[in-house]
Formats: sequence, structure tokens, C-alpha cells
Amino acid sequence: MGTFGELKNLLGEPRFLWSDPTPWTEFEDELGVRFPEDFRTFSDAYGPVLINNQVDIGHPAAALGNLGRTIRRTIEAWSGAPEDEVPYPVGSAPGELLPWGGSSSGETMFFHVPEEGISNGPSGFMSTTRGRTASTP
Repeated sequence: MGTFGELKNLLGEPRFLWSDPTPWTEFEDELGVRFPEDFRTFSDAYGPVLINNQVDIGHPAAALGNLGRTIRRTIEAWSGAPEDEVPYPVGSAPGELLPWGGSSSGETMFFHVPEEGISNGPSGFMSTTRGRTASTP
């Protein structure tokens, strides 16, 4: 992933520009995990966004494209998935895969939550993609 400046050059000026950290703090406290700072910066700037009609990323303060609602539904949809489809359990606990976005072709993007638990930045997080459409109600 490029720097925020590189992404901004690619995508143009952000329009969402969220500045209140409260939705992030409340959502992260609920999950027991801290999202990587660069992910929060991007989501705060661009908000719920569909990039190039392919990658969908939400924001915890948005009514439409609400990241919290999407993550909860995706965790539920992936619960009980066979081991050959997902190498780790899906959730927000240490060692689990935390969904953060999806694609128009059915992939789900995940952060691998560090074994050490809560992280205050990108260190320890790894991003991965699994090719399965999570059906949501």
C-alpha cells in the first residue's frame, strides 16, 4: 500500500473529511482492537468509498457504508467457514482475521489481528484477501 499522499494523487482530493475520533474510539472499544492509523486516516478522508467500482471501504460514522455494520455482518457470514477457505478464524480477537473491505468480484479484505492483541498502529497488522462472497442479510 502506498502512502496517503500517493493514494491522494491517485484518487484525487478527498470529500468526506471526517475529523471527530469518537466513532472510531467507540467502535474500536467494542471490538477490542485498534485499526492501523493509515487505514483510519484514509477512511476519515474518503469515507465510505467504492474505489474504481471494485474496492468498497466503509467508515464507522457513516449511515450508508457503515464500517461497523459491515464488519459485524461479514464476521457472521464467515463464521463456520471451512478451514480450506479461511486460514484463521474471522473476528477481532488476537490471531483472527478482521474484515475491513470487500470487492465487487466477491473478495473480502482482512487485517490479521496481531497475536499481541490491541495495536495502536500499523505494526503487527497484515492485510490479506480471501475469494469468497460473504452473504449479508
